[in-house]
Amino acid sequence: MFDNLVSRARVSIAKRRQYNRLVAEIENLSGRDLADLRADRSEMLYQIRKQIYAERQALTRTANRIAKGNSGQSDLSPRGRGTGKRRRQPLLP
Repeated sequence: MFDNLVSRARVSIAKRRQYNRLVAEIENLSGRDLADLRADRSEMLYQIRKQIYAERQALTRTANRIAKGNSGQSDLSPRGRGTGKRRRQPLLP
């Protein structure tokens, strides 16, 4: 149990280091560099966060699907909710 805790902490620290390194690299790009790349700084930051930290969510969904024996799709829907239609909230009360 302790080994599992230590290994998870090491993985988390490694992910955070990688994220911080990439954020620093993106933050150092000038506006001209971003224009040359035809890139948006906020989109780049979003994508690196998604790639580094989304792995855990994907693994959780896969584990849930295996545990259910591929019986349902509810674990694959956005935000882990059911596949039923959501009711739209009125814009004004």
